[in-house]
Amino acid sequence: MAGAVSLLLGLFSVTGLMMGIALMLLSWNEFHGRGLLRRFDPRGPERLGKNQLALMVVVIAYCLWTMYETWAHPSSELEQLEALLGPTGDLVTQLTVRIYGMIILASMLVQGLNARYYFARTALMKGYLDQTPAWIIDLHRSASQAP
Repeated sequence: MAGAVSLLLGLFSVTGLMMGIALMLLSWNEFHGRGLLRRFDPRGPERLGKNQLALMVVVIAYCLWTMYETWAHPSSELEQLEALLGPTGDLVTQLTVRIYGMIILASMLVQGLNARYYFARTALMKGYLDQTPAWIIDLHRSASQAP
């Protein structure tokens, strides 16, 4: 959903278009990993963990790009706003950089911990599949496919 909204809002921006496409691909991959997980396929948690890392890379890349654009090529509106602020000068630019820096840290924490969780589940799922009789696994798989 976020990918589609980003894609629609970014039709006139190369950055927005790229972000929309990246988020849509990550969303598709997330649903595919969920399907693997529901079928008790040990590739599911690994795919979901890698997807979290990819999402973290996309978020960090977007934040770094926005920070660079704000610092190196401020918009005319931003320059006018900073001129109105007087001696504080580049306060808006500094705030923008700090906010995106906090988003980078939050993304590293949230997506990093989610990836760690999924990677830890990979070994647990493999152990479960090795130690559980096949008929029970088949029962779980059939129950997870029911509407």
